Amino acid sequence: MQIADIIGMSLTDVLVWSKIEVNGLDEAEVFIELDEKVTIRIPWNFDSDEIEQKPRKKSISIFKGMSEHKLHAIRNQKIIDFLMLEDSDSAGVIELENGFLLTETSMFFHGTGLAGLNYYENLQDFEKDNGIDYLRFRT
Repeated sequence: MQIADIIGMSLTDVLVWSKIEVNGLDEAEVFIELDEKVTIRIPWNFDSDEIEQKPRKKSISIFKGMSEHKLHAIRNQKIIDFLMLEDSDSAGVIELENGFLLTETSMFFHGTGLAGLNYYENLQDFEKDNGIDYLRFRT
């Protein structure tokens, strides 16, 4: 499965595996379930050959126990594009039909809460933090 294959698919769940290292670096991996049948990792470039990947053991759904959180707005939303920051060594960004953008930070300082799923509610917020030097998969 490649990036072109996920355009138009619906996000049905987000699972996160994490490892906490007190006084060190927290680690996380984000897995996105699409159409309730396939799970992927967020690609790191447009040329990713195989993005399908089963979640790690002990991965937890971000929706579990969160009935009124704003992230419920991403559930059942279709993927409309994939963005990559130019000159960046980070995961790409999945754009959803409702305007939300999803990415991940795989490692960050303990206690910050920044390792794992990161999201923006709209393109303007994304551009405010990252600038406009990004590429779109769909042109």
